[in-house]
Amino acid sequence: MSSWLAMLQDAAEMFVFLAVELSLLFIVISAGVSLIRQKGARP
Repeated sequence: MSSWLAMLQDAAEMFVFLAVELSLLFIVISAGVSLIRQKGARP
């Protein structure tokens, strides 16, 4: 029982880490795209 709970906790921590990493990556990419579009619109 305890090993199953520990495995579930490890999976949850990994899922949270991946979710945070993907959200940060998405924010960085969207910010870069918006900056590139602003530079392209106003050369």
